[in-house]
Amino acid sequence: MLNRNQAPPYQTMRHLQIPRLQTHTLSNDIKVHTLNTGVQEVFKMEVVFGAGSCYESVPGISYFTVKMLAEGTHYRSALQINEYIDGLGGFSEFNHGTERISVALFGLSRHLPAFFELLREILLEPSFPEQELVQIKKLAQQNLAINLEKNAFLASKKFRELIFGENHPYARHLSQPLIDQTQRANIAQHYNTHIFQQPFDLILVGSFAENDLRQILLQLEQWPIAKNDAAASLDLASQPSAEKNFLLSRPDKLQSSLRLGCPLFSKSHPDYLGLSLLNEIFGGYYGSRLMKNIREQKGYTYGIYANLAALRRGGYWIIGTDVKKEFTAQTLQEIHYEARKLRDEKIGQDELQTVRNYMMGSLAGSLNTPFELAEIFKSVYFHDLGYEFYDHYIEAIHQLSPAQLQAIAQEYLLSEDFWEVVVGEK
Repeated sequence: MLNRNQAPPYQTMRHLQIPRLQTHTLSNDIKVHTLNTGVQEVFKMEVVFGAGSCYESVPGISYFTVKMLAEGTHYRSALQINEYIDGLGGFSEFNHGTERISVALFGLSRHLPAFFELLREILLEPSFPEQELVQIKKLAQQNLAINLEKNAFLASKKFRELIFGENHPYARHLSQPLIDQTQRANIAQHYNTHIFQQPFDLILVGSFAENDLRQILLQLEQWPIAKNDAAASLDLASQPSAEKNFLLSRPDKLQSSLRLGCPLFSKSHPDYLGLSLLNEIFGGYYGSRLMKNIREQKGYTYGIYANLAALRRGGYWIIGTDVKKEFTAQTLQEIHYEARKLRDEKIGQDELQTVRNYMMGSLAGSLNTPFELAEIFKSVYFHDLGYEFYDHYIEAIHQLSPAQLQAIAQEYLLSEDFWEVVVGEK
């Protein structure tokens, strides 16, 4: 009979075979990354441009540019685009980030050529209709008004401003004045400078006919490309605030939102892998020390996390939670207490093995579908790394000792180096 009081035995994974995307570099500097796999007749086709917030001449304009790509071409309105995609059984995503923007189309494999033609039309012949811009601005204003009522939104926004500087691209955010001032001419300028005739990455994964891929490659070879040097001249020097503690009092709110952390480095730094393991123990998963202490033992919060935010040209360590406002001071004390314990005491082997198993299981669980494999690829490729990063990651998980992790904590997990933001009451 199964003994439910005893956990089942586990198997230690030390190696993972990750299916790799193949890269085709075309003569015009367009790069196409493909993985033809999967049992379902579906695909994801995504184009990625270096056209995010870092490259804006007008703050906020990259967000509106990618949103407006979905709002019509010289041949179709936004409604017609959406109806066409729906009619083919697909859907689309238009995403904006600090460094990149992307357009992704999902569909049935037999319709890949039709979706590629639509993608070409969206990227090369957008119309940026004025009336649609009015509606997008109105929606952005409504969403911003809602977010400004949320402590968590305000805390995260202020935290990035403190560690990078208020005007740094990594700290930029939409504001009511920026939304009001957005003009179609600014959108067209950002598009012409950073998207039109600029090199990009196309990622195609799922199940597709090889002949369809060959036709796509032939057509992409004909796309006009005139590369600019915006990335080479990009200056992302940060200017952290000298004041490390910030309180925005909101006595009408029942909870306080806390954000603590510090600037760090990108994934290519030699200490990144060790910090990843240490962060998981500290606050990276449901069984972490912060969760056990502050949620399970103290009951101050429903959840607390610690995360290494890796950017292409930097990164930061952030601890975040929402707590009942009467427990704000106690929660801050416990966060620093757990940090101090990791500096002062070696991690036990049982706890370390549990975290190793969790991290390996999480990595293995992220390799199930072609779409997930595309994300695995993007998480190294867009950080100027290769698949060998995962070999080093697995090795670090298994090889780092309690003494090495303690040394990492003593170097980086320092309360005096943390910026602290409280929105609510302290």
